[in-house]
Amino acid sequence: MKTNKAKRVLIIEDDAQQAEALQEVLQLTGSTIEVALTGSAGVEKARRLRPDVIVCDIRLPDIDGFEVARRIRADPEMRGVHLLALSAYAFPEQNDQSSSAGFEAHLVKPPSFEDLERSIIAMAEER
Repeated sequence: MKTNKAKRVLIIEDDAQQAEALQEVLQLTGSTIEVALTGSAGVEKARRLRPDVIVCDIRLPDIDGFEVARRIRADPEMRGVHLLALSAYAFPEQNDQSSSAGFEAHLVKPPSFEDLERSIIAMAEER
């Protein structure tokens, strides 16, 4: 396992079981992991915590992941935050939407530990 420079990771996922599973897996990278169960709560938590990486589900009950990304990218204080989208869908147009909204990477659920780790480490190394 490569050294992980992402010390703080925020997971925004409305499925509590999926969020917990992601949290447990990502703790293996040595990062501190926080969870938010809605998009709005995630944006608010991100503003307080200033995570290195946000792993965000696209389909959320209040505001979707695209709107989460747009709000994070619109906040000058959050410019250094890396965004990783998670979705149950792998349509090319959704990858384009993710990129347009400000996500740097898009993984299909359920992502493998290796893909998550590789994406987070790559993003953290850009920091």
